[in-house]
Formats: sequence, C-alpha cells, structure tokens
Amino acid sequence: MTTRKLFMAGLMTETNTFSPIITTLADFEEQGLYRGDGTRHAPDALHLLAMSHWRKLAKADGWDIAEGLAAFAQPAGATDSDCYGFLRGALLDDLRQAGEVDVVLLNLHGAMVAEGIDDCEGDLLQAIRQITGPDVAIGALLDLHAHLTPAMVRSADLLVSYKHYPHDDIADRADELFRLASEVVDRKIAPVPAVADCRLIGLWPTTGPAMASIVDSMTDLEKRPGMLSVSLVHGFPWGDVKHAGSRTLVYADGDTGKAEAAALEIAEQFHTAREAVASRYRSIEEALDAAADIAHGPIVLADMADNAGGGAPSDATFLLQAMFARGTTDAVSGCYFDPQSVERCFAVGVGASARIELGGKHGAASGPSLSIEGRVMALKSDHWQTGLGGSRIPLGRSALVETRGILIAICSVRAQVFAPDAFTGLGVDVEAMHVIAVKSTQHFHSRFAPIAREIIYVAAPGAISPQYDLLSFAKRDRDVWPISRDAPPPRLLEMKAT
Repeated sequence: MTTRKLFMAGLMTETNTFSPIITTLADFEEQGLYRGDGTRHAPDALHLLAMSHWRKLAKADGWDIAEGLAAFAQPAGATDSDCYGFLRGALLDDLRQAGEVDVVLLNLHGAMVAEGIDDCEGDLLQAIRQITGPDVAIGALLDLHAHLTPAMVRSADLLVSYKHYPHDDIADRADELFRLASEVVDRKIAPVPAVADCRLIGLWPTTGPAMASIVDSMTDLEKRPGMLSVSLVHGFPWGDVKHAGSRTLVYADGDTGKAEAAALEIAEQFHTAREAVASRYRSIEEALDAAADIAHGPIVLADMADNAGGGAPSDATFLLQAMFARGTTDAVSGCYFDPQSVERCFAVGVGASARIELGGKHGAASGPSLSIEGRVMALKSDHWQTGLGGSRIPLGRSALVETRGILIAICSVRAQVFAPDAFTGLGVDVEAMHVIAVKSTQHFHSRFAPIAREIIYVAAPGAISPQYDLLSFAKRDRDVWPISRDAPPPRLLEMKAT
C-alpha cells in the first residue's frame, strides 16, 4: 500500500470590520505563531487542537506528515496587509517545501479580512490549489461563524464547519474532515457541494432546544445513503463583506441533485424556525432587575457586546457602572483588557490601594474610562484560563481589584471569558458570588452553566451590538431577517466564479 503524505497548516482570525483595532503580526505572535512545530510545542493551544488531532490520525494510519504555519490572532479589525502577505507567503512556502503531498488539511476560521482583501480564506485556498494541482485532496475546517464564498468552495474538495456554538465539537469535526479527505484521496468518494442562502443574520447558540433540533436534523441527514457532510455556516454578523450571511453547505457523493435538496431542506428548516431560534437579550436595567429578584446566585450576566471573541476591545464599563449605581455587591466582573491598569496594580502591590482609570481606551464603542479606587487583591504574572476543547487561553499579566463590593478582573492579553478559572485563578470563589458578569457571548456557557442558577444575556452598548439594523453595511446584503422582516425565503447559490 502506498504511503500517503499529509500537509497541514492553520491561519485563523475572525474579522470585525467595524472594530477599531487593526490586527498586526504582533497579535498573531502574542497567541503563538509556529512554523512546523506547533503541535509538538503547544498542542493545547486553541488554534492547534485540530492539527494535533490530524497528526495523531495520520500517524496511526502510517502517513508521512509535513506541518506548516500555525497562526492565530484574537478577533479584531482587518489584518494589516503586510501581515497577511507575510503569513500567506509563509504558509505557501511551507507547502512548496513539503514536496509532493496527497492531502492538504487547513485549520481556518472563514471570516478573515485583510486590508484590500475581503476573502482571505478564498484567496489562500486558490493559491494552494494552484500549487498542488487538481489531484491533491484539499480540505479545510471552518468556524461556523464563517463567510462561505465561491472561491472557498471551488478551491477545496471539502469544507467542514463546526456544528455547535459554543464550539465543543472541534475534535469531532476535525476527525470528520480527516476521514472524508482520506476517502477522497483513495477515490472512495467524489464530493459534490451545494450551498443554500438561509436569508438570516444573527447569533444562534445551539444549547437551546430549537437550534439543537436543527443540529439533530443535520446529523440525521448525514446518515442517508450518499450523503457525506452537512454544515450550517451561521456567518459572522459584524463582517461587512459581499458573501456574509448564514449558509448551508452539503456534500453528496457524486450527486448534485441530492446535495442541493439537502442544502435547501436544512436552510428552509432554519428559516422557518427563525423566531424560535432568535437570541433573546435584556437591557442592562432589565438584567440587573432580574438578578436582584433572584435570592441566591450565582447569576451569570453575559456582556456579549464587549466580547473579545467577536472583535470587541473588552474594555467597556457600561455594565459595571450600572452595577455600581445599583449597589450590586458579592459580584465579580471581567475580564477587562487594560494593560495600563494592570501595571498600576503591579506597581502598588497586593493589599495596597490603587487608583486606576479602567477601560475606555480602545475606541468610541468602549465608552469612557471609569475612575475607581480599589484594593489590589491578587496579581499574576502569567494568568490563563481553560478554553474550548481543554485548550489553554493566555490572559497575561493580570490583576484582581476589589471596590464597593465588586471584584474586577483585569488582564493584559485580550480574550473573552471561557471558564471560571479566569476568576478562580486569581483567587475568586465564583460559586460564592451572587453575580458573575462575563465579557463573553456564548463560549462561557459550557463551563458556567453547571454552577449558574440563571444565565442572562445582556444587550449593553459595545462593539458587537446585536442591533444589526444600526450597522453601516455597505457590501453585504441587508435583505435578510431580522434587518428586513419581509426577507425572501432560502435559495440555492451558484458557487462558480463571480
């Protein structure tokens, strides 16, 4: 039997085109930028989970393995053109140096935008196909908050997105992509794609029954004869690019009609359930009213509009100011991205009082800084938290400050809150708190739900507000629900060159 050779690499960031923060090479280096050795040195880094799985699977099957670039930057604004050019060139050079390969597997996000290039993943996949030619199997794993573009679909044999939000199925989807790519190169299957536009914009956690039912439908479809893979690409709402939006992507084995029928089936189910699956948010005042009415906590307040995972600065203090005004106590709030305030706390030391100007340093969406004086309760030079799939998410130099009955966690590496150890690692007893205010949209859910008496999603001001009708879209379609209450029904999309 001929030994197969795998080339694998990754380039991931999610671009909020409305974010004031430019993504630079330093942002990729901060999260861990590797050339050929990432899965050996940092297998628990979030952007290396899928590649680590591919290495194990390929090794078990006796494949040769060539590993290239692995790069990830925290979501923010468009990537600097020089940075993207460098990373793109590095990945393509790694592929050329790998020589002849049978399979290329890429760990991508799907919503990366660089200065002058709205479809980085499509651009990259096209360049890879030009190098490999038509006979190499190319597959890419995508975040479900991707933009599904014609260039991506045309250039890859397979695109597989996560099915779950929060993304607790990364390993499962990585395994799926590896299996399918293996069958492509062995000529056991011939995937043909179909894409349907769901005509929706939004965020749809799959933890509720309505969205869970749609995920179940996708899984059931994959069990039908001739069906290979079914993805519901939710899209990224804060990306103003031509191909933004929710899409279904289905691969059938050599049968275009079967793929198209399945793509429309899931898209129509999703569109029909749009009211049932729509996320529900409360205003700050409504959220604090609800928290006050509950006798025992913890009550988790999700400050989703200031989520670093969606490109927000994570330094807005709107919710915290309201908590102070209400006299909320027995509470913890964070994590605030504010390196200057962290350094002020380090300068005075644990137990001392520090006056800081918290937040409000990264654009209009952050609002004003909040002047507070509090006692420094803890300092940590290398703080981190547990992320998706057991990954390790750096928070850098961090401080915990107490003022007016509220504990405030401040970090120097921007990241959303994934798990309680973002707070417990600084000495906070989260289960003793009445209110836990997290800067996160949904990825906190898996690890906070077991300890929370209630979870409340808060529509505070911020860089990723769910009021999509107020965003100044210039490139993407606005004729989608709920921006347009009369949006047309789902339709099949042509994925040929445009």
